[in-house]
Amino acid sequence: MLTDARGLTTLTLCCAGFGLAVGSGLPRRAEAEPAKSDQALRNGLADVLKDWPGRYSVSVRPADGTEVAELAGGTPLPLASVYKVPIAYALFAAAQRGELDINQEVSVSGEDAIPGVGPLAPGDYSLLKLAELMVARSDNVATDKVLCLVPPRQVTAEMGKLGLRSLRVDRTTRQMIYDFFGFQPSPEQTGPVSAEQFLAAVSRQGIENERTAARTAFLASPLDTGSASDLTALLMMIHAGRPSREAADQILAFMERAGRGLLGRNLPADVRVAAKVGRIGAVRSEAALIYLPSGEPVAVAAMLVGDARTDADPESRISRIGRAVYDCMGQCSPPGRAP
Repeated sequence: MLTDARGLTTLTLCCAGFGLAVGSGLPRRAEAEPAKSDQALRNGLADVLKDWPGRYSVSVRPADGTEVAELAGGTPLPLASVYKVPIAYALFAAAQRGELDINQEVSVSGEDAIPGVGPLAPGDYSLLKLAELMVARSDNVATDKVLCLVPPRQVTAEMGKLGLRSLRVDRTTRQMIYDFFGFQPSPEQTGPVSAEQFLAAVSRQGIENERTAARTAFLASPLDTGSASDLTALLMMIHAGRPSREAADQILAFMERAGRGLLGRNLPADVRVAAKVGRIGAVRSEAALIYLPSGEPVAVAAMLVGDARTDADPESRISRIGRAVYDCMGQCSPPGRAP
């Protein structure tokens, strides 16, 4: 959470803040042919979202890939810090191809500080450590350092190779935050904008209308968006061992270290959850693997974009989605699966 000195501006970005299939081995359906859905689960999800005052995209994908229960699952919405999972995948994929060394060191200086989660202490970090900090701590400096070597367009192209064409990475976290607040550095600015300069600029009196317009444009933008359906497909590819078994295990371990997220908040304490949360303004997004008593995971993605002027409690709703999935997948009896 980032708040100016007078409490006028609050910026919350992923985890604890913002904190932002071709050849997949997973069954794919024709675009025009809807997947079978577990109607009981669909009904439970619909009940959670029945009076939601905004947009949403929800997808539930079991490990066997035979069914997907979705509500507007193909609708692209802002990913916020959930976009760090595709970035991590693209980083490990590039390392797998020999395009970079996952253990190479990258220097971080005080000038790299970004508003939001962090700041990362100056020093030298391996790409592997930066990937861990990016996913497990949702660190924005670590994310932007990774994006220096695996640029946004490369991440988007990597998702396209997997057939996940809704998943877009377009901006660094720094630029995403600037766009959300409608902030542009002064032409006279030399070097990076410090967190203090940024806060001073966005908390000036008389610019509330500018900020409101910027946030409206941010939420309408296709940049850094993706669908819940493609997020659950990506999680299942990682579970299946892509881009490599070692890389997949690293990504999932990072997600587990991030905490149980909103989807795991209402689950029994012994339920294993690997989650990545994103939040910025009225956006709440999350992608997670929830491990059922059988040991098999179910991939869940829930993305809600609400009205910041209403008290619709998106975090509680996402937690209820996680509980509905866990209860139903353990008790419902979808075709081909015993109760």
